Amino acid sequence: MSGGSRDEGRGILATKREIKELRDRIAAEQGAQAQCAADVAAIEALITEAVDAAAALGAEHHRQDKAIVGFELQLQRATEDAERLRHKAQLLQTERQAAEEERHGLEARQREAQESIARLDREQRDAEERLSHAQRRLFEARETIESLGRLAADARASYAALVERTASLDAEVTRLHEASKELEARADVCLTNVRENRAES
Repeated sequence: MSGGSRDEGRGILATKREIKELRDRIAAEQGAQAQCAADVAAIEALITEAVDAAAALGAEHHRQDKAIVGFELQLQRATEDAERLRHKAQLLQTERQAAEEERHGLEARQREAQESIARLDREQRDAEERLSHAQRRLFEARETIESLGRLAADARASYAALVERTASLDAEVTRLHEASKELEARADVCLTNVRENRAES
């Protein structure tokens, strides 16, 4: 090189290095911004999936509630039937004591009543087992809904943090762009000064 001062040459090289470093940082920050955008999209998909799953569990919860009501009605009817049959057995016993000639017929009717009671007892036990199973499934569904609610809350918190990080990165990229423009302008001024110094010398 000829003309100008060595300090000015070194200043231009340092400025160019600084411009390159800023451009590298801008590229890195833009990559981080793109990754944050991808993370935000993934979390939004998880939130949608959690909301859909919670809606499905709510529908299942409603169906289980209806099934429980049905089981309770069946149990009530079975209990009423059993009470009616027990009353009928008592009447048959009274009639048997009052009329020995009808004893065989009354015994047959009593056996039928006992069989009906046994059948109703079995049906009642089956209904109670179904009710117990439905209650367990309802409890599990409620626990699942609470778990999904916690997951959705965590996902929303992560989403908010990523949105905030994205905004911060946007601001940093803007600041680095402005700094790069300022350094480029300074470099242009330095180059102009160097050329003028060379021309004067």
